Amino acid sequence: MASMNSYIGRQIGNYRIVKEIPGGGFASVFLGQHIVFTDRPIVAIKLLHAHLASQEESDRFLQEARFLEKLKHPHILPIIDAGIQGGLPYLVAEYATKGSLRDRLLRQSPKLLLAEEIITILSQIGQALQYAHTMNIVHRDLKPENVLFNIKNEALLADFGIATVLETARTKHADVSGSPSYMAPEQFDGSCIAYELVTGRKPFIAANPSMEVMWYQHATVNPIPPTQLNSQLPKYIEQAILQATAKNRANRHTDVFAFISALHKSAKQWLDEGNAHYTAKHNTEALMAYEQAIQLDSNFALAYNGKGNVLWVLKRYEEALAYYERAIQLDPNNAMFQGNKGLVLQDLKRNEEALTAYERVIQLDLNFTDARHGKEKALAGLKEYEKVLGTERKENNNTGQVIYLSPEEELTNVWERLERIPTQRISLVVPAQTQMRSHVTWRLLHARARELNKEILVISSNRQIRSAVKAVGFKVADSLETPPSSRPRPGSRPGRTSLGGKTSARLRTPPARSLPNQQTNEPNVQQPDQ
Repeated sequence: MASMNSYIGRQIGNYRIVKEIPGGGFASVFLGQHIVFTDRPIVAIKLLHAHLASQEESDRFLQEARFLEKLKHPHILPIIDAGIQGGLPYLVAEYATKGSLRDRLLRQSPKLLLAEEIITILSQIGQALQYAHTMNIVHRDLKPENVLFNIKNEALLADFGIATVLETARTKHADVSGSPSYMAPEQFDGSCIAYELVTGRKPFIAANPSMEVMWYQHATVNPIPPTQLNSQLPKYIEQAILQATAKNRANRHTDVFAFISALHKSAKQWLDEGNAHYTAKHNTEALMAYEQAIQLDSNFALAYNGKGNVLWVLKRYEEALAYYERAIQLDPNNAMFQGNKGLVLQDLKRNEEALTAYERVIQLDLNFTDARHGKEKALAGLKEYEKVLGTERKENNNTGQVIYLSPEEELTNVWERLERIPTQRISLVVPAQTQMRSHVTWRLLHARARELNKEILVISSNRQIRSAVKAVGFKVADSLETPPSSRPRPGSRPGRTSLGGKTSARLRTPPARSLPNQQTNEPNVQQPDQ
């Protein structure tokens, strides 16, 4: 190949070379001026280190160049022209006047760039890469030398596809597999540049940086945690970078956008986003947000509970149970987590375990009245009707004596029992799964209660049953402790409801399955301690 100085003043396509500027292993780079439209801005001409020996190779290069020219993005250096001259392929691109990221790092050394500037650069690079990935393009040689800055100081990703072009041309002058110090295990995710920006050094260093040595380090060696090199670095940024460099691909971010997003948000911010999506019933987005919170903080109990809630909504009960149990493991005295575990155990028909969970809730917080409601249903599932919550209290100021109607029991039996009960106030607990009795039967029972001067409160979580008996004249409630209420979705914290002049906590529970049109309360969202 001719000396690079010999190109000064020569014409390449429609451009005259005016000056050589620093290039790289793939190409020599010159500044050029359009020979006809002399008022146009100066351009960068990349004269690739390859010789196209056949028409087939030339055609493939031009086809590749046409494809690269279609990459239109604010943070990708645009290709203006391309061609082949004397067997040498060239590309004409916009001239980035502010130099490369490598130039900027050298000027700043030994100090690091400000965190805000780093995030901005990575975000702009990430946007370009995400766009390219949607076009099924991988950069293959991402490094600070290939990140340029325009007159507006915006990052531009350069040399897209050049490695592929040179591979087509069977280059003998450059390694077409990329720059080993910067390749992630799957050839790119941006983490290696991010690592250098926040620490001032490359993540993988070797005395003899051969391709084999660097590949070995990428595949087997974990980089030093960035905070050991930069104690001022926020923990969530370190976690985002380390996740991006994970050896197992399944443990990395799902895509470039996920990586960049993780750099911007803390675990608490991801939790807040997950809660907002959960409230809006955007289940896919909620799952992703809670998972990001967990990735950033593996001990974030609220995030595990939140993900369990979404999995419950999706009826992925076994998975939901696993996340609730992890939340409980991290915070064993949280009554809400125990209550949500009870809910999913009921859906799995594991009533004995659900009963244990609800009893634990009551131990932790006596004001969780929905836990008593849940315990009632769990016991009903076990057919232990006479042990239903509250039946041991034969009389109190609110409910009087409590009797329980089993799903198969006839109302005539209750009629007979009324005559043997000495108290005036009676609470009749009717399980949700009880078959509806006729209105006539309920009217007869109501009439008999009036003859005996008995005041009956009918308690059932089944809205249809409550509606039917209320129409006859009975007072109704949905549990022994609370007025009628719907059953909301499992929530991220206890809500507050007013009961008889006092405030009582309630578990956020799902709507009754037999009533798909029942309106549900929106869950409140628990915030972590500040």
